[in-house]
Amino acid sequence: MILWKNAQIHTNQKVVSSMITDKGKIIALGDTFKDFNFDAEINLYGMHVYPAFLDTHLHLIGYGRSLYQLSVRDLNEKQQVLNFLKDNINDEKLFVENYQALGITKSDLDLISKDIPIILRHSDYHSFTVNSYVLDKVGIKHDTGILIEQSSIPVLPLWSELSKDELTKMTELAIKKLHSFGITSILTDDLAYFNSYEETLEIIQSVIRKFPMRTHLLIHEDVLDTYLKNKPKESDFLKFNSVKTFYDGTFTSETALMYETFKNSKSNGERIHSKEDWERLLKKVRSNKLNISIHTIGNRAFDEVVSSLKQYPLLSGIDRIIHASSVKLESLDNLKGMNVALDLQPQFISSDLPWAYNKFESKPILYPFKSILNNNLQMALSSDAPVEIPNPLLGIYSAVTRKSNYANESYDMNETLTLKEAFDHYTKDAAKTLGIDNLGEIKVGNIADFVVYKHDILNTPIQLLKEQQVELTIINERIVYRK
Repeated sequence: MILWKNAQIHTNQKVVSSMITDKGKIIALGDTFKDFNFDAEINLYGMHVYPAFLDTHLHLIGYGRSLYQLSVRDLNEKQQVLNFLKDNINDEKLFVENYQALGITKSDLDLISKDIPIILRHSDYHSFTVNSYVLDKVGIKHDTGILIEQSSIPVLPLWSELSKDELTKMTELAIKKLHSFGITSILTDDLAYFNSYEETLEIIQSVIRKFPMRTHLLIHEDVLDTYLKNKPKESDFLKFNSVKTFYDGTFTSETALMYETFKNSKSNGERIHSKEDWERLLKKVRSNKLNISIHTIGNRAFDEVVSSLKQYPLLSGIDRIIHASSVKLESLDNLKGMNVALDLQPQFISSDLPWAYNKFESKPILYPFKSILNNNLQMALSSDAPVEIPNPLLGIYSAVTRKSNYANESYDMNETLTLKEAFDHYTKDAAKTLGIDNLGEIKVGNIADFVVYKHDILNTPIQLLKEQQVELTIINERIVYRK
């Protein structure tokens, strides 16, 4: 039994100074306690305590990889990236994360080297730019080496060729970093991207025993049969959530399925599955009494996905639409009454605007968070790390300000969330979308996962919010991170 004292503990009703936890649960909240025998007393010296954060859509090992190897996330000019590559050339391979599609081609990369594989992973994580060595290695003939969506798939095995030891280190690194952001629960998509389903699962199981993280796993459609043959045992820290699939592509590659037309390609995007394959997948998911989580970027994709989910309704639990980046406002009515949660990434606002608008011949509605909230739809905020940095305060800032990283302007301010609304959708409302009712709030009976800041983040001026740093992260009343 632990007494957490001399704090400012933010419950939904009021702020109290003390909290008692025992066996991983909150058992009392107040200002003074008598007749308790504590195993430990932790003085928080007036710091602020909040429920810990959840991130309901990310790629755990992929995020660890982005921390582990070279990244050009902050380089916004072609020549900057080429100079970086020249400075980091070696005799084995040059694999780089977070490239922003600045017009580099295989010809540019061949000037750096034709003798080793050079791969640039695009920041949307749906495309690669590669040199001739890689094209020859995977047996592709391509004029530019810019491989988008389905054409990039042959490169994935080469990109993902990592040892078990490397993958373990990446997973550990990712969880430690998530702890430093106050995150204690995640919904992650990892099982189909590395050496094997079995090895990836074994790595995650092993690492979360050492570095606790409440881990909910998406079952990618490519490994669904393997999962069904031998369903692993679940625990308090490891659960299987739903089947992950893709309905369309991305704005960057002009493959998001839209009603509006892309200026350059003169297309409306694309569907990843044929109609027959899509129906076959939905029938398979439902026949195995599973839920589904669907990557859905475009507004036409959104309407078609909602229609499909109505045609093949779930039996229990919650389906998920991941991203919902563009939605026609009238389409939100179609989702009412359905047990479907929307996984939204507020940092996409800062990363995508205004350039995403400029991709279309007519302006679509993008990231209508307030409209989704006003329609009383289930939603959770997340990062899609490594696409974005999984610091919830960065996401809250973007949801509140809708400010572009590029133009330093805010867009569509009628769709802003309040700071408290954004906070709730990283905590208690996010937990509800995972079917968890005793997480995401500080109240008696709830799981003792919480985060400590020096300042009151709910009343910090918004321009200072991104600067706030976690002092402590607690999971099951155990301190897992200390600044």
